[in-house]
Amino acid sequence: MAHILIVDSVKDNINLLQYFLKQDGHQVTVTTQALEALGLACQLQPDTILLNTIAPDIAGLTMLEQIKKNPLLIKIPIIMLMEDDNTEQLSNYFDLGAHDYIAKPFKSPVLRARIKVAVAFKQYQDRLAQSNAKLAAANQRLEHVTITDTLTQLVSRDQFYKLATIEVSKAKRFNNSLAIIIVDADKLKHLNNNYGHTMGDEALRTIAEICRTSARDIDIVGRLGSAEIAICCAQTGLTGGKGLAERIRSALENTIISDNNQTATLSVSSGVSELKDEDDIDTLVNRATQQLYQAKALGRNRVCADDEGLATL
Repeated sequence: MAHILIVDSVKDNINLLQYFLKQDGHQVTVTTQALEALGLACQLQPDTILLNTIAPDIAGLTMLEQIKKNPLLIKIPIIMLMEDDNTEQLSNYFDLGAHDYIAKPFKSPVLRARIKVAVAFKQYQDRLAQSNAKLAAANQRLEHVTITDTLTQLVSRDQFYKLATIEVSKAKRFNNSLAIIIVDADKLKHLNNNYGHTMGDEALRTIAEICRTSARDIDIVGRLGSAEIAICCAQTGLTGGKGLAERIRSALENTIISDNNQTATLSVSSGVSELKDEDDIDTLVNRATQQLYQAKALGRNRVCADDEGLATL
């Protein structure tokens, strides 16, 4: 059954209420001090509070207001215990959030009915809160799936373009530098064909992790598709972009990966572009991709950048 907190200093009221409530199997806690009730209510989280409008240490109206201001107690229904059903006084209590009232003389059928409604209201609110929490968690998981690449746990292609577009706009507004790096696994098709796709997946996860740990917190690292990983480096020029790309290349060079007792070595090629006045994110990615293709054509396991131009191969 329900847990009821009685806040009342009148002994006859307490005895009668306890008798009625315990007959119905409710758990009852009593305090004669309104101020003590705040701590008890926070600790016990009762299903309903029966609050006398007259208390020795604080007015019932003030007590009600304090309860409803407390975020831990705001959802607990409060039934006011009144000497009469004065309409003007009732209006004040309801305005402050009282759920219901019971006027003297207290009668078992009335008390039972109003406690039943209050407890049902509290249980409904609890179920609603749980449903909202589950919905929020589900939405959070859905959002994570939408913006995150499942295999590498980097941001997805769409999310990368969204975030990088914002960084390009900021760089232009504040006249800051910005670099884009495109990193691609060398001979991924060879890995997949000779060792299986699970080895290829392991290669991508390894490359993604090195890119993530090598980049700064402000850099955006995302998977564009297949084996291509893009890094948007805000407040970084071509020299800084090339330096990061080279650190990634060096960290991955001859890295050994394994799957099902098979081993293989990794390497990556990268292309780097730097923001120019007329650029948007598409042109930056396209130029970095062209430099990536040049790095592949020149033998792989290398970094090529805007300042090197494009050789005729």
